Amino acid sequence: MSVSKDAYPRPGIRDWALLAIGVGFTLGGLLILRSDRDVGIVTIAFFGSCTVTFVSVILRKLRFQRPLPAHVEIVGGVPIRPSRTRLALLGAWVAVLGLVIVVFGRDYPILMWCIAWLMVIVGCFLLLAIADGWLPAGYLQFDEPGITIASRRWSYTVPWDEIAGAAAAELHNNPTVLLRLRDPDRVIVRPPERKAQVLKHLARNIAFSGAHVVLAPSMYKMDQPLLMQAIDRYIVDPSARAELSRLRLPSSGSGA
Repeated sequence: MSVSKDAYPRPGIRDWALLAIGVGFTLGGLLILRSDRDVGIVTIAFFGSCTVTFVSVILRKLRFQRPLPAHVEIVGGVPIRPSRTRLALLGAWVAVLGLVIVVFGRDYPILMWCIAWLMVIVGCFLLLAIADGWLPAGYLQFDEPGITIASRRWSYTVPWDEIAGAAAAELHNNPTVLLRLRDPDRVIVRPPERKAQVLKHLARNIAFSGAHVVLAPSMYKMDQPLLMQAIDRYIVDPSARAELSRLRLPSSGSGA
């Protein structure tokens, strides 16, 4: 199994067009400020946010074009948890953008106001859930027997030999790694009584993405090409899996 360079496309015409539209409307908002402050502020806030998103997508696609290292290794036996910072930034952005529309969008239709208030509520909920430790939940863990995907209520381990195929893909402009399983019933579920729920989860993933397991590397501060290369190596080379069980000792800052 090998990963084609085509799995990581360069920024396309659509990406550059969306960026141009975002920049154009943001500059238009700056011009509108002179005649209508409130409309100008809402326009800048909304399309400025869109522009930042479009820029991040283009930069990410360009970064993925860099040559990959010859060898990628993942630290085994350690839970890799989702980034709290990334989720907190998302919550803050949603809440602030909604608040800007609420405060300065008084002349907009009531539907726009309702959406803005919903954004404020959702953003504040995310921030409170993070502060309370309720979010983010789950983790990834790589071990010699397989890869473990955990949620709040259950976890399951996919043995490496049960992975029929892995692919890099994008779902709604988010980089993902998709895993198809030979037999979903052979995943190891903890606690065992949650197996029916896990199998339903895998079936929903198939309906949504065409794969049993959907991994979002950016949630865990990992680059899609590097994660894909490491997983591909552990699938095709059973001897490489032994490195996942090695004990990692912290480096010492002082000499003997």
